[in-house]
Amino acid sequence: MKLCYISLLFTEIFLLACFVLAVSSFQASVADERIEIPGTRVSLVPPEGFEPSGDLQMLQSDVAMGAIVVVETWPHTYAEASELFQVKDQEGGLVVTGRREVTQDGYPGFIAWDTTPRNGSFRDHWILVLDGGGFSLGVTVMTAKRGSLSHEAVLAAFETVQIRSIEDFDLREQLGYRFHEAGTFEVYSIEQGKFVTLKSKGEVNAQFKIEVVPRSRCGPVEVPGIALLKSNFQSIFFVSVSEIDAPAEIVIDGLPGVEYLANGVHIRTEEELAVYHATLSERCQYYRFIGYAPRRERDKYIAEFRRMTESFARK
Repeated sequence: MKLCYISLLFTEIFLLACFVLAVSSFQASVADERIEIPGTRVSLVPPEGFEPSGDLQMLQSDVAMGAIVVVETWPHTYAEASELFQVKDQEGGLVVTGRREVTQDGYPGFIAWDTTPRNGSFRDHWILVLDGGGFSLGVTVMTAKRGSLSHEAVLAAFETVQIRSIEDFDLREQLGYRFHEAGTFEVYSIEQGKFVTLKSKGEVNAQFKIEVVPRSRCGPVEVPGIALLKSNFQSIFFVSVSEIDAPAEIVIDGLPGVEYLANGVHIRTEEELAVYHATLSERCQYYRFIGYAPRRERDKYIAEFRRMTESFARK
């Protein structure tokens, strides 16, 4: 079960990389120039030939037939990943043939390699995982043909990884909308000019997300229903939703929408949570506002979620 959970958290790595791998063989050396990974706080000097891939959180190399992908995720992920990426055959097909502990840019972590699913298409695979205290960071290098990157070149690239502070990484100008933080919440990450994650300060387990979701096709404005609410929370937050209040119609920035309040339970920790879900609809996309917080402080956090949603305005 733990393997499946970690795999879900790092699914983005494989989904992004599968778009860019080509067929070739090349023994790469480390390039001379530092490159910032789009949409992340990470920069590094990659093996030669790697370049940004549009606004995706990755670098790619057609020559080396590889990809470098960055995922920043929840603090507890580091401990679980560290337990998973050990040097041995793993139940479920994950193989680790080497590992070493490191400290990179002031953060403790480890590097593991050859962690390739037996039935997957990636032949060589390295991952640097760092414990940032308030976050976990994974930098993965993978190729589709064994030997297209040297082990030494990848380790040398990992040694150049730097992480900017969140204070120096405000990507609001890329967003197509404005919003304001409320109460205890502050911006944690902004990705691809569309997705914002806010977290509550301190030790409280509370998150709020604003996302732009394209429709499969443009058409009459439709308001997403309860089925979408349940699916969103289970897939994004690992929260099982129940006790859903009657929906309330809302209009913000001239857009029609609906707001749901509910209770839920975190699938892994069994913590009881208050749940907030609102959508604002356009013909070709909708805006999603989702948050959760400890149920014991439901009224306080629901009020903060509402204030952030009501502050939304398109640019």
